Amino acid sequence: MVQKTANSEKSNRRDFLRMVAFGSAYVFSRPLEIFSKQNISFSVENMTGKEVSEEIIHQIGNKTAPYVDGIVNRLYPQYGVPLKITQTLDDFFKNNEFLDSREEGYRFIRISKECIADALAFWESGLLKEPNVIYNVPLNADELAKDKQAAFTEDNRTIINIVKSRGTKYKTKVVLEYKKRIPMINNHKEYIKFDFVLPTPGEFERTFQVISMVNGRRLNIIRKPIYWSVGENARKNDAFSFYETPPHEILHHQMSGWTNKYMMEGFKLGNRSEDEILDEVTKLHEEFGRYEEILVDAICTAWTIQYSKKKGLNLEPFYRSPETKNLVPKVNELTPQKLIEIYVNKGPRYFYNNIVKGK
Repeated sequence: MVQKTANSEKSNRRDFLRMVAFGSAYVFSRPLEIFSKQNISFSVENMTGKEVSEEIIHQIGNKTAPYVDGIVNRLYPQYGVPLKITQTLDDFFKNNEFLDSREEGYRFIRISKECIADALAFWESGLLKEPNVIYNVPLNADELAKDKQAAFTEDNRTIINIVKSRGTKYKTKVVLEYKKRIPMINNHKEYIKFDFVLPTPGEFERTFQVISMVNGRRLNIIRKPIYWSVGENARKNDAFSFYETPPHEILHHQMSGWTNKYMMEGFKLGNRSEDEILDEVTKLHEEFGRYEEILVDAICTAWTIQYSKKKGLNLEPFYRSPETKNLVPKVNELTPQKLIEIYVNKGPRYFYNNIVKGK
């Protein structure tokens, strides 16, 4: 059996693909948006300090730039501007922190229930199945709900793991090359290794499996539980996403069955290898998952804005992409129900080309 994992975390995807072998199965997973490739190397020779900082952001993105820029600034008084900077991603893995008690999680369950009930009323549609939401407050990794569920159209249970924080931990190495020799290591390079965690307010994941049977093969699309980060940092640093996340992930589950339907239209397993099948499915998911993400983002952003006003929360709107920002007014103009109807009846591609892009 071969399975491929595609994250639907609320962030931009990149092309980088990492494969890890587990016995006879191959599990493919996608890192978050930080690294567009495993090794990033670029020259900053003859640049000013400001230009170096700008180039670091341009090359490696503003998520990790502060780490690298801080190292460059620390060494600048003694060694000046480096000739070259190389950043290498050594490894990455999911990182969870847990609440101290289950009682602590109960108030977040109440918040989530209130948000989801209000949001479901905002986009209520006869085209969407009502979710059966189940909450889990794990105090350690062993208590995490990890159930693999069938498509939402077949099983409407939606499990939410409430954690203090959820993110991806990156192990990375930065090499700075200088003209002047650094005495401590007797050469012209400074090696720095550091770990950091990029948190996410929520996560919803699909897994694709090709299963071989006596009478042939079939492709399964499986859902995994939702994660919701509720720690103090999540609430203070991104209060908008804190309230928006439970409804956001619920709407993903509701829409996922329709996305799967259009994604798999005309798809045939044929005599291809499992790797070839999953490569094609992943490409389809990158396209159709993006369309679903834009719809969900826009509807849930519009909902959170009006919920914030209704509750006096004074939340600062957060738009995850220009497409989301441009679509939010259409949510209010056309109604969420109309956008859902277009997506369901006309298909994700029609929705993107005619509503998002306006062709």
